[in-house]
Amino acid sequence: MEIKNMINKTFIESSLKEYFVKKRGCKILFPSEFDEKISTHLRNIDLIFKEARNLILVKILLFSSTESYV
Repeated sequence: MEIKNMINKTFIESSLKEYFVKKRGCKILFPSEFDEKISTHLRNIDLIFKEARNLILVKILLFSSTESYV
């Protein structure tokens, strides 16, 4: 089966937020909530979730391809 439409970044972000926040009870954090030294390194991270004592850092990479198959 050929995939005609590439999934966009907004769809991936909303799906991850739904899973981590609604289903796992995580909290969304923003780089501005960290020290300045740390927040400069986090600016390339798309999503940050906090679950108990764990931080989950997500970077979304999208690749385009002329032919994709499932």
